[in-house]
Amino acid sequence: MLDKIFRSANLADKISQEHTRAFSGKRNYFFEVSLEIESAQGCEVWLPIPPSTTTQTKKKEKFSSSVKYLQDEKFANQVALFEISKTVVKTSLTYQLEVEIAPKKIDSFSGNLKDYQGKEAQLYLESDSYFNKETPRIKKIVGDLVGSKEEIGQIVPLLNNFVKEKLVYGAPIEGLYSAQDALEKSKVDCGGFDSLLGALLRASGIPCRLVSGFLMGYPGEHMHAWLEFLTPQGDWVPLDPSMEWLRKEGRDWKPGGLGEAGNDRLVISYGTNIKIRDKTFPLFQHPLVFSAGKVEVKRAISSQELG
Repeated sequence: MLDKIFRSANLADKISQEHTRAFSGKRNYFFEVSLEIESAQGCEVWLPIPPSTTTQTKKKEKFSSSVKYLQDEKFANQVALFEISKTVVKTSLTYQLEVEIAPKKIDSFSGNLKDYQGKEAQLYLESDSYFNKETPRIKKIVGDLVGSKEEIGQIVPLLNNFVKEKLVYGAPIEGLYSAQDALEKSKVDCGGFDSLLGALLRASGIPCRLVSGFLMGYPGEHMHAWLEFLTPQGDWVPLDPSMEWLRKEGRDWKPGGLGEAGNDRLVISYGTNIKIRDKTFPLFQHPLVFSAGKVEVKRAISSQELG
């Protein structure tokens, strides 16, 4: 019993320390993606490239070989295209980035559902196969929880709390669980939490989007996804129900949650059902390799804080 109390106290201290650190100002990182590829038929490598945003500034960016750029028309995500010829059997590719990341903390937000206007709000209210707001079950949950409420500040916390109470974290995948998956499976990863909350928000009339990226400065590869919802005033507010759940259960100590995204988050892409050329992806996060023949890929993604 004493050991459990001691561990809980240590975790609480760690959570507090990391929260203070994550919202103490800007931090600089070195981010690297390395690939070792074997392909007898040649291949294409599609590498999602982090955007410049209000909270992240790209300082230096370097590719190990020449690239072409692709962009999806709907969300404006950018991809670097490496083309590997059939005459090259083995090759190494590297992407390096120095980036400065600032925290985002929004303590309060206001507005009513009827206040939303414009193309951006409409874009992020659309239903898709992951944020499917049209199913009877999603509509019933929203009807039961939201009812006739119109105030954004009331609706968002209600739906966020429902998802944290409904779901259990586990079974991580590199793709994306849908809202339907989240309702039917016993465990889902961060993307599953996001898809369910995203479908509920859109069904209630609140625009939101998936944010795919990485948690920076920690040992190993930390892919992560969270949400942002749009206020009628045009501000994007962070949501991270899976990280809140993990902290509550004593399984993690990293910061982030309703209104909070720390200076440890690198944004790679926005949106779901992303289309480029003739291909559609649930999200953009890690490198993708396409070949007509057999291909073997070894991947390493890492980050470290710069002084």
